[in-house]
Amino acid sequence: MITDKGKSLIAKYMLGQIPAYSSYLSIGCGARVISDTEKIPTSYSISGSTVTVTISGGHKFNAGDDVVVDMSDSRVDGLKTIATVTTTQITFPANYTIPALTAVNDAFPGTNYAEYTAASAHRLVVGDLVTTTGFTDADFNNTDVAVYAIASSTTFIIAEAGTGTTSAGTLATIKPVVQANSTISLNHTTKRKLNFEMTRIPVTSRGLTVEDGVDMLVFGAELPTQDRFGITEIGLFSAGTNNIVTGSDSRTMHTFSNFENWELHTSSSATAVEAYTSSVSTVGGARLQLPSTTYATFLSASDPVFNWSDRVALQEKPRMYDSTLLLQGDLSVITGMSTGQSSMAVGTSSGDERHVHLLGQTYNFSSNSSSDEIRVAFSVLYDNYVGPTPAETPDPTYVGIIIEFSSEKVLNPADAKFARMKIRKTAADLAKSHYFIQTVSLGDMEVAPNFSWDSVDTVKVFCMVEPGSGAAKTDYYVALDGIRFENVYDEQQNASYGMVSYATTRSIKTIDTIDYTTPIEKETNRSGIIEFKLPLQVGEL
Repeated sequence: MITDKGKSLIAKYMLGQIPAYSSYLSIGCGARVISDTEKIPTSYSISGSTVTVTISGGHKFNAGDDVVVDMSDSRVDGLKTIATVTTTQITFPANYTIPALTAVNDAFPGTNYAEYTAASAHRLVVGDLVTTTGFTDADFNNTDVAVYAIASSTTFIIAEAGTGTTSAGTLATIKPVVQANSTISLNHTTKRKLNFEMTRIPVTSRGLTVEDGVDMLVFGAELPTQDRFGITEIGLFSAGTNNIVTGSDSRTMHTFSNFENWELHTSSSATAVEAYTSSVSTVGGARLQLPSTTYATFLSASDPVFNWSDRVALQEKPRMYDSTLLLQGDLSVITGMSTGQSSMAVGTSSGDERHVHLLGQTYNFSSNSSSDEIRVAFSVLYDNYVGPTPAETPDPTYVGIIIEFSSEKVLNPADAKFARMKIRKTAADLAKSHYFIQTVSLGDMEVAPNFSWDSVDTVKVFCMVEPGSGAAKTDYYVALDGIRFENVYDEQQNASYGMVSYATTRSIKTIDTIDYTTPIEKETNRSGIIEFKLPLQVGEL
């Protein structure tokens, strides 16, 4: 899908104002895969000014998602922001507010039909199911009765048993008929960045092809041979980097590979985090077998444990390179999780401060805008998916992560200067996927007085999981996949640079005859070519 920025860049290129619009392809590991981004509604209703859509097969939309609603219904269609979600429903604003009913009368004496009058245009169509309430004569109060006829823009006729006249009621709910080919899909036109960019590579080939009668430009690039990727998103960029940057440019900060010198810090020592060299898989991957005292370890993303069907279905497998830093659920003590994300804090008792850290770092963000962002990619692993002995691991109550940038290895010295980002996930969050991208702007971080990014040389990660009923903290792990900095402000200021088009990707993995939607896997030490196809249609521009 061509982005709004992409339309401008293509136009500038066609006018000769910029040298290129399609120089680089970027691949990312954003939390969703393509089957999660478009859904077919089962039913929908309008109440007041709110639309409620039911998707019987479930969905993975989140509150705050921007979506394109295409139901062939002008009352609800358009670009929308999801307000609330349940496992099978989403809500968003309608394009109007249902008017009050000012009168109803037995327009056809001797029949079971009545005419209702609305205070303004009702926008009903024949076949809509309506619920009317609040009338003195209860016979005029109906539930899910089909509209028989439209008398005018403010009057409509339905079948009901009332007689005479009455005034003032409510058109409580409208349930339209779902039209064929109705869809709700994520809106990518406003995207300016990938959700989590893993690498950017130059376009090395360009071509033209035809698919289903549509002409398409094809851009190709060669993936790095040595690296492993789990790809869920692709972006076409005008250049490799932003040539107008006032602070630090967008970049990957940490990949949590065993080549980074992460240390496990306890109250008495700091020791290097070691790689777990044997497989952690038991019962075909249904269980982990890490010792309960393994607070932190590097684990290969190629470990067979990630092939268990539940882990595949819930997207537990790390996606960025072939190594992840695995943190046990009792690594640290984090208080305040039940209150909310902003209330989270590291415990102050001896031993609470256990964490992993990386020394000798430099983060030059002092000149960056407060709107620039730090993004964290991670997944949550459950110890056991089979039961009954030991029992299958239940959903945790909370997952808490605190990432601290500071100049001190110790916790909370008297003159501590730090910036902290806090991450909190609930059982409801984990019901859809165990893989997450968390974004925090620099301006929203908890910052100590007199803090300056120039003084930072250490990054610390604290982690705690509040277990579900009957489980222990050691039954859960957080797999850190990457930390990335995104320069949002400078990209918005540069009219000649940006993401031209964006698409999500998927693969299908079959386990025991069941198909699971997964990222596209590019394995370590294997060559790979990636292609991005851009349709040539007037409607796209």
